[in-house]
Amino acid sequence: PWLSSRRPATPSATVGTDAATGERSLRMSPASGTHVAWWTVRVRTGDDWRTAILPGAQTRLVVAGAAETRPLRVVVTAVDRFGSESLPRDLSPGAVRRE
Repeated sequence: PWLSSRRPATPSATVGTDAATGERSLRMSPASGTHVAWWTVRVRTGDDWRTAILPGAQTRLVVAGAAETRPLRVVVTAVDRFGSESLPRDLSPGAVRRE
């Protein structure tokens, strides 16, 4: 009863390129009615994966600087206060847009 058996809804996420700086940033938002305690962000560049665990209040993360290689894949999940993880939002290279 004190643990939730329901997983959070899949969050919304976009990766965009800042026109002024050239940085590639991830923006995340929870699904309607979902409280996010933590985000997990996995970024693939080449053969390497990086994982970040962020507080739920943080909704932006720079995933590549202007001079860095564009990520091949970005995967985001929402984690609730019980530690239940949402299904992933998987962003492909075509999801990167200019801001």
